[in-house]
Amino acid sequence: DGNDGLDGFPGPQGNKGDEGRQGRPGPKGADDNTRYFKGARGAPGPRGDAGPQGPKGESAARGNQGDPGRPGASGHAVCDADVDIVLVMDNSGSILESDFRLAKAALKDIVRNQDIESTNSRVAAITFCTRPSLLTQFSSSEATVLAALDSASSTVSCGTATGKAMQFVARNILPGRTGVRQVVVILTDGNSQETSRVVAEAAAELQGMVDEVFAVGIGSDVDNSQLRVLASDDSNVLDFRSFEDLDANVISAELCTGYDGVDGVPGRPGSPGRPGAKGDEGAPGLDGFDGND
Repeated sequence: DGNDGLDGFPGPQGNKGDEGRQGRPGPKGADDNTRYFKGARGAPGPRGDAGPQGPKGESAARGNQGDPGRPGASGHAVCDADVDIVLVMDNSGSILESDFRLAKAALKDIVRNQDIESTNSRVAAITFCTRPSLLTQFSSSEATVLAALDSASSTVSCGTATGKAMQFVARNILPGRTGVRQVVVILTDGNSQETSRVVAEAAAELQGMVDEVFAVGIGSDVDNSQLRVLASDDSNVLDFRSFEDLDANVISAELCTGYDGVDGVPGRPGSPGRPGAKGDEGAPGLDGFDGND
């Protein structure tokens, strides 16, 4: 026979055959009976650094001004100090009847300012020319003191003996109550006709028994050097140009403390301004460590 011929070229791929049947499942794997639990929660990470502060918010418009408080009571309405006051009023012949009425009115205003019945204060009063005349011993009744001052009368030709008046107060009215401030107020329009020694000795006796003596000079005929002798301190000398200028409130302000009026009620506050912009949030903290399985 002859030799085999060469193989021919492969033919084209045939069609895919039908899928075979599914094989039987393999045997179940072995179970090691171990129970697994969720690991513990890791500790929280450290707190992250705070973010930079946000820029300050713009200021809000100013709130409306609150309504004004009610005005305080008049500063000259009540003087609330506890004090014994002796009023010494010159009624020498050099004082006109009209001026004497102004002096009495001023002293009555001092009594009202003191509000003696509610402040546990007392007032005594005398007039003097060449001799003193008692109007009232110490009294805590405002009506009694005002009536006593009303009863005072002027004179036509009587002189001036201020030393005798001070001596009368020291020996017939004082001493006042222990532990209570003692004050004497002397109103005069001229100089004493006594010797300077008599006046000085009487002034020293009176000043040694009280806390303060105020010398109130009225008009141009008063010698300030003598007023300083009468007063317990130079700051206690008060000058008025005339009886028309005599101001009871100025005198009252010197007699006691707590003379300011009551403060008014504060007005309502204005509306608050808008809050500033919120600052940037800080960076988050680091994660905590995972728990162990």
